[in-house]
Amino acid sequence: MEPARLDDGHPAGVRGDRGAGRRRQALAAGGLGGSAGAGARRLRADGPGGSARQTRDRGVPVNELWQRLSTGSEQLLAVLPSFLAAAAILLAGYFLARLVERWTDALLKRLNFNKVAERGGLSEAMGRTGTRLDPIHAVGKLLFWLVMLVVILLASTALGLESINTMFGTMLSYIPTLIAAIVIVILGMIVGEFVRALVLASAGGVEGVPALARVAKGAVVLIAVFMAMQQIGVAPELVTAAFTLSLGAIALGAGLAFGLGNQRLAGEITRRWYDEGRRRRERRRREREKAADSADGGGEVRPGEESDQEELPLQR
Repeated sequence: MEPARLDDGHPAGVRGDRGAGRRRQALAAGGLGGSAGAGARRLRADGPGGSARQTRDRGVPVNELWQRLSTGSEQLLAVLPSFLAAAAILLAGYFLARLVERWTDALLKRLNFNKVAERGGLSEAMGRTGTRLDPIHAVGKLLFWLVMLVVILLASTALGLESINTMFGTMLSYIPTLIAAIVIVILGMIVGEFVRALVLASAGGVEGVPALARVAKGAVVLIAVFMAMQQIGVAPELVTAAFTLSLGAIALGAGLAFGLGNQRLAGEITRRWYDEGRRRRERRRREREKAADSADGGGEVRPGEESDQEELPLQR
């Protein structure tokens, strides 16, 4: 059987496919026309300057970013010479401080500074602080940081940092005072050790003398510490009051210990002093009487011999 044909002579299925294709093309053309119409309406709404305004709005952030980058680079180039100069000062100052530290260590080793510090009690005091440095290396480190403070001050001046410059200038102004205070404390330790040795040598093997010698050394060191604090300027009124109270407490403690613990010894010493004074007064009085009798024409007797004879009963 043959397929049904329409009036144009084409089969019915072929005619239907062609109709669907024409409808799809018409819909596509309508869509493109709608999009084009919408675009035309937007262009008419924006006006002739709309496209130029969009281009200009996109170019504003780019120009501002470029201007900021150029300004930052100019500032960096302006600061770069000062920064390089400060870095060179720090590097050269560091090597100079290391050289000063090495020279100081070598000089103090030749002078046997560790032995001197040990005799003066400085090594013992440093050991109590918990540090692992000996006196030679401690002095070397101190000089190293003093030089580095000066170097940092010069570097901050090269950078133009006035606040840091002022701070380090204030710190450097205290360095001479700090050195003087340290010297006072060291001399106080040396003098205290000398006083302790003097007390031990003068008292011999008397019981209780080592404790008295340590007390004497501690008193001398305490006085040196108060003098150093007053030299630095740490609350002068408070330091003076504390020193007065400490000295008074030491004197009161010594008086109580001597008075309560050595009552018999104190009585014997006082009685001996009293007896010696009385004998001297009595001898002088008798010598004056004998001199007056000899001047009146009495017997010539030498005052010394008779005074010796008269002193014998008193000594017994």
